[in-house]
Amino acid sequence: MQTSINRSLSAQIVVPCLNEELSIPGFLNELKAFRQTAQAAQLQFDFIFVDNGSTDHSFSMLTNHCQLNPSDQLFLCTEKGYGSALKFGFSRSTSELIGFLDLDCTYPLVSLIEMHNKIALQSDLDIVIANRMTKSSKMPFLRAVGNTFYVFIIAIVYRQNLKDACSGMRLFRNIHLPSILRLKNNGLGFSIELTCMTLIENWTYRFVDISYNERCGASKLNVITDGFSFLNQIFYSKRIQYDKS
Repeated sequence: MQTSINRSLSAQIVVPCLNEELSIPGFLNELKAFRQTAQAAQLQFDFIFVDNGSTDHSFSMLTNHCQLNPSDQLFLCTEKGYGSALKFGFSRSTSELIGFLDLDCTYPLVSLIEMHNKIALQSDLDIVIANRMTKSSKMPFLRAVGNTFYVFIIAIVYRQNLKDACSGMRLFRNIHLPSILRLKNNGLGFSIELTCMTLIENWTYRFVDISYNERCGASKLNVITDGFSFLNQIFYSKRIQYDKS
């Protein structure tokens, strides 16, 4: 185990996008400030934006950003679904660390620094997960109840006590990329399937508490439909044998 932070580890963060024109200006302003903080900490984060077929001005707004910031990239993923967009972006990454978060300004970018430091400090750590279930969290009540329920079910089914089952902000080592690209859920259930795989494969994980913010723009999540889908994913992942070929 390392005793000092390896600041040379490169990181690319995948950010999926579907009709997020209302949140993009705030996100990009936060990104500009974050880059200054990261550079002061001698860390380099590059971003991979993946548009999933937006019908508003999202694609053109992100195109303008990437033209002004060549270290960031923008791709178009024609296969619909949150999980599809993430896996598309992951497959374009060439960095040692790969992460993801949402474009809706709910996840504070500055928390990436603590997540990076944690995984760079511990060489046997596979994945770092942002924990939204904190006192400062502004998560909607029904979603907080749902996440607490999933944590409870996972504790029973997988015999592991988690803080957050569906976090949409994580940072992992690229050695696990082949396994993650084989995840079967291409929708919003991708995050909870990744949680299940983390437990099934006995990856070493740690949580970092974050200040989860209110969403900018309309949510894509349906509490009832997606809620049942997430629950089904927990049991489905326990039954299947992930292909390691």
